[in-house]
Amino acid sequence: MGCDIHLYAEKKIDEKWVCLNPLMWDVYDRKPYKHRTVEQFNIERSYVLFGFLANVRTLQEKGFGEAKGFPKDVSKEIKEKYEEWGLDAHSASYLTLKELNEKFADTSIKSYFDFFYKDIIENILEYHNIDTLHKDENDIRIVFWFDN
Repeated sequence: MGCDIHLYAEKKIDEKWVCLNPLMWDVYDRKPYKHRTVEQFNIERSYVLFGFLANVRTLQEKGFGEAKGFPKDVSKEIKEKYEEWGLDAHSASYLTLKELNEKFADTSIKSYFDFFYKDIIENILEYHNIDTLHKDENDIRIVFWFDN
């Protein structure tokens, strides 16, 4: 039985987290679909990536360490999706854009996880016209969990 990731993006607006997904990722064209849906980003199973993000299925010395848990202040849409998984959801966590950028400042890590950073993080920002030079990087985050 394999392990999969469920990943969503949020932005803090007026002190409240708002789901940035409603967009679906097109894995073939490597860009978001233009229609709106509250679905997760479709990320291929990668135990190396899972270990890097939350020590799931493998330990990565240069990763983010153990999962932080599901955020209490998460947006309504993401909370509903998480609750649908019930006991099958595990190792929930979240990472801010600031945390991601600090970690990916190490070019060896960024190049190794280029498919994740460029195809997911950079395209979230581009799709939603988020200019990170003028925004607080702590106000954008990914929320994710795993299932078996």
